[in-house]
Amino acid sequence: MNAIKLILRILLLPIILLSLIQSGIVSIGGFVVLRNPQANGEQIAGMLGYLVGTWLITVLLVWCFARLGRRKGDAA
Repeated sequence: MNAIKLILRILLLPIILLSLIQSGIVSIGGFVVLRNPQANGEQIAGMLGYLVGTWLITVLLVWCFARLGRRKGDAA
């Protein structure tokens, strides 16, 4: 079981790093769209939805990574 967790942690780490990079890029793009005076409501809503979605995925991946590192006796 420990080998499976180790493999999952090794595979999950680069995915988390790429997700953080993507979230940062989306954040920059979102601020550009929000600062654009010609942006309509549909563009703003779409960008905010995408921004929240990428950050939620990143948080979920980090949470999964943290759960893989815990042992049974550790506090929740």
